[in-house]
Amino acid sequence: MQALAVDVRHPDFASQVALVLSLYALPHEFTGIFTNDPLRVVKNWHMFIAVAAGLWGGLAIGIVTEYYTSNAYQPVKVGGGH
Repeated sequence: MQALAVDVRHPDFASQVALVLSLYALPHEFTGIFTNDPLRVVKNWHMFIAVAAGLWGGLAIGIVTEYYTSNAYQPVKVGGGH
């Protein structure tokens, strides 16, 4: 039987970890994190959405940066004799 390989740097894995942590490590609802509205109620899954959006946004930024800065892709390939 083959072992399951998990890349902990992958945003999908990180999103799953963030989901578990936000649902089980945080209280269901809490207040006091907004300075302009300290009585605003925040649910634990709201925190997950914020973290997951950051992870996936970071992945998108990384992919675009790799495409435009790596010499393996068309935008920066060195032409022959130019």
